Amino acid sequence: MQKIFDFLPTPLNVANDISPSGFYNARTFQQTNAGGLVLGDYIDLDDAEAANQSVTSFATLYQGRYRRVHVSAGATAANVARGKAAYVQPGSALIGALVVTPGTGQTPGFYQVAGTGGGGTGAIVGVIVGAAGTVTTPPIVVAQGSGYTTAPTFTLVAGGTAATFQAQMAVNSYVVTSSDVTGVNLSAGRGVFLNSVTPGNYGWIQENGIASFLSATTVATSSGFILTPGFAAGTFTATAASAAPLATAFGIALDSAAVNGYIRGVMTLPVWNG
Repeated sequence: MQKIFDFLPTPLNVANDISPSGFYNARTFQQTNAGGLVLGDYIDLDDAEAANQSVTSFATLYQGRYRRVHVSAGATAANVARGKAAYVQPGSALIGALVVTPGTGQTPGFYQVAGTGGGGTGAIVGVIVGAAGTVTTPPIVVAQGSGYTTAPTFTLVAGGTAATFQAQMAVNSYVVTSSDVTGVNLSAGRGVFLNSVTPGNYGWIQENGIASFLSATTVATSSGFILTPGFAAGTFTATAASAAPLATAFGIALDSAAVNGYIRGVMTLPVWNG
């Protein structure tokens, strides 16, 4: 969802938050929903707006689209840093569930049920058992989880006959990880990190417009070259513009840069969603 923010909890390129909204209880450190910022929000900024939403003493941001993301806890911290490649977390996440069997004779109330199996972690549904001891309404998603290669199973045993549910799964493109994680699809580039974000925390990536890319330690880049993550660390190598298009490319260089330096480039990644 695109939003126009008069106020953000922190500038875009220093965000490293423990909640999607950027706010939390200072005593308990529990996430707090405030300010209207949620996971997946994006903002389109021109150069002046982007500079205004950045800490320019660290780096200047440029025109483009910026997306609120969750950095997977399994990402490699050293590779979640300014100018490095962000990828969609491998596997699927829970987006819904349907009632398969309503159960009988269960104790009325609200229950949270964790998914089992499927190769991933963290999926939880909320289930309401009605006065008749059965489940008649679809569960709600409490937590999507991540990294599932097959659908997890959900079973509620609260007395009587168990209720069962069918998981509905999809790729969650708002959960990102570093380039070295096993199973990453190199053709599923999601954007460029703006700063270091602790794995498990929330921050921002840039997904189109003019971004800063970190060149690899052995690569000098020239204007017009194709920028492609060529190393496990998520830094970028360059290919002459006359080469065939690469499905793994992130952008086109605007400047020349020495090895292990930052270079501006026009991003060419596809738009994933709204």
